[in-house]
Amino acid sequence: MTSRLTPLLLLLVAVLVAVRFINRTADFPADRNWSRDIFTDEGWYNRAATEHVLTGAWYVRGDMNTAINHPISPLLQRATFAVFGTSLSSARLTVCTAFTVTVVLVFALVRRFGDSLAAALAALLLSVNFFVFAYSRIATLDVLAAMFVVAALLAVMRPDRPPGPWQLATGGVLVSLAILTKGIAIFAIPLVAAGAWVPGQPLRAKVRQSLAVVLLSVLVVGSYTWIAWHAFPEDYADYFRTVAPDPRNLFTRTWEAAEEIPALGRGFLAGTSLLALMGLALSHAYRHSRLTWVCLAWLGIFLLLMGTSGYVAPRYFIPLVVPLSVLAGTAIGRIVALGPSLIRVGLAATVLLGVVTIEGKKFVEYVRDPRYSFVTMARQVAAIVRNGRGADDPESPRLFGAVADSVGLETRMRTLGSMYGPKPAGWKLEQYRPTHWIAFGDEAIRPDVESRYQLTEVGSWDVFGNDYVPARTIRLFALERRRSATR
Repeated sequence: MTSRLTPLLLLLVAVLVAVRFINRTADFPADRNWSRDIFTDEGWYNRAATEHVLTGAWYVRGDMNTAINHPISPLLQRATFAVFGTSLSSARLTVCTAFTVTVVLVFALVRRFGDSLAAALAALLLSVNFFVFAYSRIATLDVLAAMFVVAALLAVMRPDRPPGPWQLATGGVLVSLAILTKGIAIFAIPLVAAGAWVPGQPLRAKVRQSLAVVLLSVLVVGSYTWIAWHAFPEDYADYFRTVAPDPRNLFTRTWEAAEEIPALGRGFLAGTSLLALMGLALSHAYRHSRLTWVCLAWLGIFLLLMGTSGYVAPRYFIPLVVPLSVLAGTAIGRIVALGPSLIRVGLAATVLLGVVTIEGKKFVEYVRDPRYSFVTMARQVAAIVRNGRGADDPESPRLFGAVADSVGLETRMRTLGSMYGPKPAGWKLEQYRPTHWIAFGDEAIRPDVESRYQLTEVGSWDVFGNDYVPARTIRLFALERRRSATR
């Protein structure tokens, strides 16, 4: 029975993964996120790759250069752009591919500690989560970081033998890549260090293995940080202040952070948690599996670290779907292995079917009615701003604003951020003289703009319907330099 079921599950996984690659320029699903990251972050975290394509330089003095603190995504995106061209679709292709790799890695990891059925179920649960589906189709950092963490665990974890030097080195390097992709991935250092342990090993051997992973990770990340800090001290310090964790928040904000977890899907969370509890209650092998405890540690350490963050958005919890999927998938595998039992297997199958049905319904509703308001807005803005100039024109103007980088990613336009960076908005306006301001969520800098420019509104758009950011419309202003500002 299980031998026939596994191929069917893998076929369903393949379909769910393939859907991500279709209509990649479609809007983010409505009413799934209160954060404005879907308007801004794709451009912010990939602007270095876009700028390098357009000008041969990745650095824009005074602006927020996220590539200094998060270098991995821009490098991957620059390689993608070299093959597929620069666009939102290409940038999202990188993340879709990273998610596909993550699913394969999860299958391989679970298969190593269990059977093909458990591995297929873990891959299915990861693939069917709709919130992860939505974010695996936009070019942010969370999916990329999760991919490197799972790869590191796969490199060092063996059910019956300790990893060799090369496996430990690979694990340490992969953890470093995860951290350099997104800093919160530091939670993976203790996971990978402890994941290398094998029951029955002498304590001294376990300590040596853990130290190898920890020291290599610290060496790689520390070396890069030292170089980046000394090469770009103002930029590095400014961005670090923006995102730096505050340990004083540990016990005051952990619960606040946990309140964002339901964004992952209440049905998904309830179903996977129930399956994991069933596994813990019914299966001795499940309770004593290193994979089970590594996944539980992943959940606990990640939540504690999120409690130190000064800002928490729903997408930050995307990495939690990996351990939840593994715990639930392996639990079903262990329950089935206990032998035929209508109650045990029937209950597990019912919970699984409920999760897949709830999440699958969201897929169907989204896929049958894709919308393209953001990419349409971006192309219309580019046509207005360029006024006949081509993307490769060295005199092509810069677009200024919080959403500008995401617009530039789609349209190959030179851009300038308005919200962050070591230099204030006024300095950037004086230095770069943008011709247009695209205003959304950065109204606080309006006095800086109006003191230097006469504003003429030339367009406005309701992107995504703005369902979760009420009363905010993206507006485009032409900027004409005031005479008083030129004196």
